[in-house]
Amino acid sequence: MAHLKALTAPPVWKWSERKAQPFVLRTNPGSHPLYDAIPLGLLIKLLGYAKTTREVRAILNRTVVRVNDRRVRNPRFAVGFMDSISFDDIKAHYRLLMDAKGRFELRPLAAAKAGVKLAKVVGKRPRGKDTLQLNLNDGRNVLVKPSDGYAMGDSVVLDLAKKKITGHVKCATGAEAWLTSGKHRGFRGKVKEIKDGAIVLEHQKQQVRALKAHTFVTSGEWEA
Repeated sequence: MAHLKALTAPPVWKWSERKAQPFVLRTNPGSHPLYDAIPLGLLIKLLGYAKTTREVRAILNRTVVRVNDRRVRNPRFAVGFMDSISFDDIKAHYRLLMDAKGRFELRPLAAAKAGVKLAKVVGKRPRGKDTLQLNLNDGRNVLVKPSDGYAMGDSVVLDLAKKKITGHVKCATGAEAWLTSGKHRGFRGKVKEIKDGAIVLEHQKQQVRALKAHTFVTSGEWEA
């Protein structure tokens, strides 16, 4: 099915036409789940670069749009949290983050940071005696050494062009983190406590307790 009924579109989309249009683009299956992603074509419209899907296709067919350093021509391509979007012809770059209510929000990004993104470690699996495979939240798999110290819930800094890890952000007390799921989605603060699968984040004396699995630790250096 190519479209969704507008009223059933994911609430994380900051889209004002929900009641004005009967249908909206549906994301294709990809590295992000349907209700935790937004189609590239809709993002282009929200940025004001196109008004119709026909105009979106005209832009994409020129192969000037890159998502995570990959050229994309499909308007239904699924874009998710921490993905970068670049428009080569106008030299504009954006990072898909969240607002305080947990809705997707595009923020301008420096050109030097468009080729780098953060990804969360959601799984680990041995691949021989001296090799460990990290499964990341965006569908990527990266091979590392067991001695490198990566743990579930940590984030890694990926160089998209070289397809390798260049940094490591531990999920530990004092780290900056977002809540990307649950009723507090969009809350951002510092990790105050981690215990028994739960985590406590604090921002301006407000504390929120959530599942550790709902947390995405970040490095502000690569967000914008």
